[in-house]
Amino acid sequence: MSTNQSESPFDRIFELGTPLDGATEPVITLTHLILEEAIHAGVERIHMSTVGSVQWSVRAEWHEVMKVPLFASTRVINRIKIMANLQLSKRAQHGTVHVRLNERVFHWPVRTSPGADGNEEVILDCQLTR
Repeated sequence: MSTNQSESPFDRIFELGTPLDGATEPVITLTHLILEEAIHAGVERIHMSTVGSVQWSVRAEWHEVMKVPLFASTRVINRIKIMANLQLSKRAQHGTVHVRLNERVFHWPVRTSPGADGNEEVILDCQLTR
């Protein structure tokens, strides 16, 4: 068995839809749930902010789908940054999240930026490419 020491972003494909063990952090479970539900709903774009709002766009119509408690919203955004291999301390960045659900792999561009109100925002472009 050979091991590849390279740090390719494709080495970081996160499995969705698989049971997580009891030691898994709740923020990981919540973040994976948001992404998995977005796939099932056919979402085009996800918008999250540190004020706790989770919105997504389906057929160019925005819907608020969840309010994350304020103490957890920054953690969810940081989880997305980790999944996209971004720096936690920087607020304006671009990356890609790679996830797999039921043998389908998705590569979603991610943008982070400071919002108009000073809170951090994350936008994932979720075109359902296979």
